[in-house]
Amino acid sequence: MDTELQSIASVTERLAHDYLEDFLKPKDTAALEHASKAIPDLSSLLKAAAYRLYASLASSDEEIRKNIISLKPGVLSGFVENLVSHLEPETSLPVRIAALRCLHSLSRSVHQLRTNFRDHRVWKPLVQIIITESDENLLNIASATICNLVLEFSPSKEPMLELGIVDIMAKLARHADPCLRLNGVWALMNMAFQAEEKVKKQIFRVLRLETSLYQLLYDNDVEVTLKALGLVRNLLSTRAHVDYFMSNYGEDIMQVIKGLLENELSSVEVIEQTLCILGNIANGDLSRAFLMNSPDVLKKVLFFLEQGDVRLQISATLCISNLVWNEEEGKTANVGKDMLEAGWLCREECSRRGSTGMPLSGWMATSNKRGQRRRLS
Repeated sequence: MDTELQSIASVTERLAHDYLEDFLKPKDTAALEHASKAIPDLSSLLKAAAYRLYASLASSDEEIRKNIISLKPGVLSGFVENLVSHLEPETSLPVRIAALRCLHSLSRSVHQLRTNFRDHRVWKPLVQIIITESDENLLNIASATICNLVLEFSPSKEPMLELGIVDIMAKLARHADPCLRLNGVWALMNMAFQAEEKVKKQIFRVLRLETSLYQLLYDNDVEVTLKALGLVRNLLSTRAHVDYFMSNYGEDIMQVIKGLLENELSSVEVIEQTLCILGNIANGDLSRAFLMNSPDVLKKVLFFLEQGDVRLQISATLCISNLVWNEEEGKTANVGKDMLEAGWLCREECSRRGSTGMPLSGWMATSNKRGQRRRLS
């Protein structure tokens, strides 16, 4: 997407509104009827073109969205209502797909999620599409939009949870198509971010570590694997939640982590996310014992600490620091000499390079917030 062309087009009022409205509701109906004789279904083609236009303009930049919306006060409310109405099954497939693309672009706006998407209950037709439709284009765009609607600040998240969106997206995460699997696990990852413990338990129960989640963590598509790791990372955040999951499923979780770290085919990105999960485990009050009692995993952490890739060194550093450091000032955990020395060296190196002013455990949590959230594609 050419953002410069988007910017130029967005300040052209006739393009943004006059042409768009004329495409959706033509003023010269006689001319449209005449043209339709030569071009069958012209009305639907014009509507689809209009929605694709808005989808392109609104896809990348919040300022552009604001500029488009502010050109004609009140038009967006009616526009979203139009979009929702064109998601119905009786609408032609090209118009439905174009309307979905437009909603997907608009769903990247926090303001729209909190206002028009809430007011028009946009989530309802989207969920209905996931449940009833088989066309993969519809499913792909609808599920991508849902990824944004289930973010923690979206008013749509709670009613979607009540409707059973966890089960719906977990089913999608098992789909044969990798794009749909990706969207399914991405939505679950977003749902788990800063979620209540009951939501996290539901997600974990539906996916089952030994079946669906395990398969996602070892998916042939690395993007699916990364989002599955992001889901686990969000589930294992907040000490009380980490301790709960590790107390009940700790051995299985450690086996999966060990397998990913020892897998020669694991990419740097996969190893980085796996080390971040270990960092969260090391930060738990009870869960750190699982890491302490896993010498093979500890050796891999030290191994990646010494490798040249900065991303792995940082993730390993945070993991070791959380493991050796006790919250009571001046105390360290009862770990091996090599690990303890590595932990202190990590802290000294971080201080040498410039401290952020926050504890390393806090840094890990911040990293989690930055890295495992919103769908931007």
